[in-house]
Amino acid sequence: MGVGKASLKEREAQTVTPLCLFHLHSPPAYLLLPLNSFTFSEEKQKDMALEIFAGGFVSASLQVIFDRLASSEIWNVIGGQGTSDELLLDLGMKLLVVDAVLDHAEVKQFTHDGVKRWLVKVKNAVYDAEDLLDEISTEALRFKMEAADSHSQTGPTDLLNGFSTWFKAVLSYRQCMESRVKAIIRRLEVLAQAMGVLDLKHGSKKLPQRLHSTSLVDESGVVGRVEIKEDMIKRLFSDNSTSRKKKIDVISIVGMGGAGKTTLAQLLYNDERVQKHFQQKVWICVSEGFSLLKLTKSILQTIGSDTQGESLDLLQQNLRKCLVDQKFLLVLDDVWEKSTGEGEGIRVPLQTAWEMLRLPFLAAAEGSKVIVTTRNENVANIMRADHIHRLKGLSEVHSWSLFEKLAFEDGESGPYRQLESIGRKIVAKCKGLPLAVKSMGSLLYSKTEAREWEKILESEIWSLKDDEILPSLLLSYQELPMHLKQCFAYCSIFPKDHEFDKDYLVLLWMAEGLVQFPKSNERMVEVGEQYFDELLSKCFFQKSVTKESGFVMHDLIHDLAQCISREFCIRFEDDKVSEIPENFRHVGGSPGIKCLEAIVERNCERLRTSLQLTYVPLYGRFDLHTMLSKWRYIRVLSLYCDNLHDLPDSIGELKHLRYLDMSHTKIKKLPYSLCDLYNLQTLIPSEHGRCIEWPTRMDKLINLRHLDTSCCSEMPCHIGGLRNLETLNNFIVGQRDGFRIDELRELSNIGGRLEISELQNVGCARDAMGAKMKDKKHLDELILAWNNEDTPNDVVIQSGVLNNLQPHLHLKQLTIYCFPGENFPNWLGELQNLVTLELLGCECSSLPPLGHLPSLKHLSISRMKGIERVGREFFFHEDAASFSFRSLQTLRFENMDNWEAWSCCGCKFLCLQELYLIDCPKLTGNFFH
Repeated sequence: MGVGKASLKEREAQTVTPLCLFHLHSPPAYLLLPLNSFTFSEEKQKDMALEIFAGGFVSASLQVIFDRLASSEIWNVIGGQGTSDELLLDLGMKLLVVDAVLDHAEVKQFTHDGVKRWLVKVKNAVYDAEDLLDEISTEALRFKMEAADSHSQTGPTDLLNGFSTWFKAVLSYRQCMESRVKAIIRRLEVLAQAMGVLDLKHGSKKLPQRLHSTSLVDESGVVGRVEIKEDMIKRLFSDNSTSRKKKIDVISIVGMGGAGKTTLAQLLYNDERVQKHFQQKVWICVSEGFSLLKLTKSILQTIGSDTQGESLDLLQQNLRKCLVDQKFLLVLDDVWEKSTGEGEGIRVPLQTAWEMLRLPFLAAAEGSKVIVTTRNENVANIMRADHIHRLKGLSEVHSWSLFEKLAFEDGESGPYRQLESIGRKIVAKCKGLPLAVKSMGSLLYSKTEAREWEKILESEIWSLKDDEILPSLLLSYQELPMHLKQCFAYCSIFPKDHEFDKDYLVLLWMAEGLVQFPKSNERMVEVGEQYFDELLSKCFFQKSVTKESGFVMHDLIHDLAQCISREFCIRFEDDKVSEIPENFRHVGGSPGIKCLEAIVERNCERLRTSLQLTYVPLYGRFDLHTMLSKWRYIRVLSLYCDNLHDLPDSIGELKHLRYLDMSHTKIKKLPYSLCDLYNLQTLIPSEHGRCIEWPTRMDKLINLRHLDTSCCSEMPCHIGGLRNLETLNNFIVGQRDGFRIDELRELSNIGGRLEISELQNVGCARDAMGAKMKDKKHLDELILAWNNEDTPNDVVIQSGVLNNLQPHLHLKQLTIYCFPGENFPNWLGELQNLVTLELLGCECSSLPPLGHLPSLKHLSISRMKGIERVGREFFFHEDAASFSFRSLQTLRFENMDNWEAWSCCGCKFLCLQELYLIDCPKLTGNFFH
């Protein structure tokens, strides 16, 4: 069962910081720590344990820790001796014991205070173990980097002295780490002993049983759904969406928990017209388990047919006979995406189960329908829904009408004017969620005094007893995989109604270690984006109505996040000091001096996140240097201080730091110690200082993935050494070594948007070829810009430069700015996936052939003084009427001073929605004749 050296190396390559302490620049063999002190049986036991740590035997909640324990850097620093190895193995095994009951504890914590307290202690121990192992890994990397520098900069004598010092440092460090490992093991032993007392079960993920829905509904308690119901009845009565015989349309109702999906389906199912229209009607509450065998039996049972036997084939044959030429309506209520069980050890994906379940339905009459309700739009897509209705909340009027029926005697608020004003505020907090409105109305029906209503108004939703809101949302939360639970809970440090930026949030998740390291060729940011999209599809986020690229979180969902994370996450507003939990690790908001004092007095050593630190005294007990010296384990630091001009050297001591945002400061010089932050992933300098003075060894930041240079006038030297970069929004081409365009050569992982400016500084076309732009397959948007204030050395050279900057074919947006060449390169007509193209201020005398690009939707051409005529060459195809610009929606010409004639060659621009001709003074003619 041992993993062996080869498999261990494969696993190490997937860890967050792939290190190997004893590499090319490590000490010679006679100085290495003894790694062979095990007997054969001990070595085999070690391998077996490592296989468990590195394999798929643990939950996502502890995967980061076990990845560390299975990596070589940990063992190289404090392993290799009997006592040390035993400690590491013991730590891993103790974590495994606790991990085995975490799923059950996650469920039980909401009904058992003792389990909740136990879980807090476990999470604290896990945090500390993560910090410890992260520190060891970072020290291993530091030893390696310093050894490499010593090897390259010193002679043999100095090198030997350096190795001797290094060896003593490792021994001293090992002793310190061993004592800390022992302390964590003792804590885990105590927690493991408590598992029996708390009756925590191994591997138990079973949730409290949800009451199954039925087809019956009390229509008197339903408001605000008449128009939706009538629209969906029309769809039920319509012919199927394709002419293919025997196809059954699927109509899906998607919405968050408590939105009224089941109620709407019940209204449709029980409508008298629907009852007459369909000859066979079946209501099935699927809930957690989409079992093919059970569902087939349930359908047969509802129809009134024989359900004997366990043969799926016989049951489906029987069902098929029952449905032949019958117009059939099936409601599948509360369908989930998770894998389904079909007997001992058999798991069937939802898509496969659905395809098999629907086979007997094909015998039904034309016009048969299936209604599916779900919280997850992915379910609707998997089941290939012909229509998806995204159920929104109730209006303010309808919300009040529903509340009034439930909260007041006889359903009228007239006699209770004082209570009505309070009640309307309570209803407003429910944000149109029917379940929330019903819960509040039912709760307040028996309360007749204003102070009782005010108490509810001023309370948080999660603090209410025996309410239906939190359990409803908890069901969605509990079904999330552990890595998504952690990402969701982290969002509680943001305020209610916060506009979430997807890219920003993903970077924070990465910094906190919540994004699992990809096990394929994916970039880490892509994995984080997948996490966000999953939460979005499950209604934990909603698209913003005010910002196209923004997202919001329903207040009740935000309350749930706060409920889950309140022991570890706090938020400050307006320098108000609220209760600070003993175990806090993450701080959001804008703490002022009072809040800073409260944080320091509460022992902030374990702080991991500090977002929007808006006030930092320049001196005294709360200046930035003092605070940084206390925040030893911080991973995310955002400085929003306009009075901050200097970053102290002590920043380099924050060895766990992964995210540093200085955009809202006036810091113009970054200290050399910044280069000691080997774990740093995101660096955002001040947006107020274009002349940033970068430290000279930025190449030491080997884990840097996101570097914001949008407000900078010069790049860091030798940026090409940052080979893990995934985001670089601006590269400014220089003429000196370390600033030339070939620094982009090794940055093959950069994606998203990239602007390459000052291209006139490229000395020859061959240098541009060295940038290897065709290899950058993750780029979506590329801007290529010349500075027209500087005269290019040679127009021919610059034409060659653009020709050699050919991007990958996946590119979606391209802007070419002030290109001084005479003609555009041929590759411009090869970008089959290009959606948006802008040509601004270019010197060319003709436009490139673009009409054949199949994906081009938006085209903008401006300030091109060399253009006098636009004709057939622009459309590419001889038969322009049939083939040119088949997808173009927006076409814009602006400031075309010398443009005189435009021949459209019969092109009809069939998809064109917007045409702009702005400041084209010489243009005449009937263009579309």
